[in-house]
Amino acid sequence: MKLLGLKKFIEKYKIKLAKRLLQNGVEMDVIALSADLSKEQIEDLQKYSFDGTSAVNF
Repeated sequence: MKLLGLKKFIEKYKIKLAKRLLQNGVEMDVIALSADLSKEQIEDLQKYSFDGTSAVNF
């Protein structure tokens, strides 16, 4: 059970990191590599992060 909680925390952190890097103008390739996310995930974050909606609720 603890391992599942840790995995969820790590995923949320990676998404939060990716959002912050996007807001600071970092290129998607760098974000994908740094946050260990796919380019598709980064594109989705970019799509939903800047239009007033949120892809992930924290």
